[in-house]
Amino acid sequence: MLALIIGGGYWLFVNNKNAVPSQNIQTETTPEETTAEPIGAPSIVGTWQSTEDANFVRVFNEDFTSEDRYDGEVVSNDLWVTFNVLNAPEVAFPLEQGETYLQITTTEEPAETLTFRVAELTHAELELVYMDRGGVLVFTRVE
Repeated sequence: MLALIIGGGYWLFVNNKNAVPSQNIQTETTPEETTAEPIGAPSIVGTWQSTEDANFVRVFNEDFTSEDRYDGEVVSNDLWVTFNVLNAPEVAFPLEQGETYLQITTTEEPAETLTFRVAELTHAELELVYMDRGGVLVFTRVE
């Protein structure tokens, strides 16, 4: 079963390399910047702390691995990928044109896949909407 999870994570990694990030990711701009060359979308890679529970931290690594930490202790090691309507894996809900989605697959048994819509991504803030139940997670960048 572990081989299936790792294989699935590898498939997502290989087939969604070009999905990071989508053009709908927002950047903070000032009026002076609107005439300049576009600023690249901020990256989700980094360490993010929950605004609702300061003990909860989610880390997204450049190699498409992630970890959840609670009170400084690693509680989950996962795989992540972003996608949009053009390069989406099979999901059980309709996708919206122009939106970016984040999928996290746990590596522990039993494996679980969590899918979020990236509602906001700036250099300082990440807001994720959980697609299965609609809850919202808001994070601030700490690294």
